[in-house]
Amino acid sequence: MENRRSLFRGFKNFGSLMRDVVHEHKEIKKEENKNPQAPAEFFRPPGALPENDFLNKCTQCNDCMEACTPGAIYKHFDPSSKANLTPIIAQEVIPCELCVDTPCVTACQEGALVLNEGEAPIVGKAQIYIDHCYSWNGEDPECSACSDACPLPEKAIQADSQGRMRVKSSLCNGCGLCTHVCPEYHNAIKIVPLTEERTTPQ
Repeated sequence: MENRRSLFRGFKNFGSLMRDVVHEHKEIKKEENKNPQAPAEFFRPPGALPENDFLNKCTQCNDCMEACTPGAIYKHFDPSSKANLTPIIAQEVIPCELCVDTPCVTACQEGALVLNEGEAPIVGKAQIYIDHCYSWNGEDPECSACSDACPLPEKAIQADSQGRMRVKSSLCNGCGLCTHVCPEYHNAIKIVPLTEERTTPQ
């Protein structure tokens, strides 16, 4: 009987601990939402202004969503966030095709999506995690799958003098093709939103 009581007390204490952890996580998220400098956790459509400016300009009108041919833009849903109901892209689900004529930008009359004349659309940047990358950790020094998959004429991912893959951020547009061919189980390369570039390891 005493063992059952001890077990019950253990479950009760564990439940209390988990409630505290969940509450702390929610409080942290609230603080992040109050901070206009906190990086976005999602991709914005091409031409999006810096996050704080974007939130001030975007009216959640849906015009960019309706103009998106591949249907890559949808509404972010998080009632506790300032970004609630604003347009985002899930590159791993329906990736942005980086249309040459950028219909989403043209459709935005509020100026939340802006591209200068001749400016190429960009949704993110590739980041290589060297601990997992075969060309860095010696698992397969000849591996160049990500570079081979890059569709740009001047590859945005190139080998350095030691054969290790490196991202040329000035060229990368965040198309994500490299992430689909990486042979590493955990994927040694990922695309991060432009607002996360300064917080994600290279």
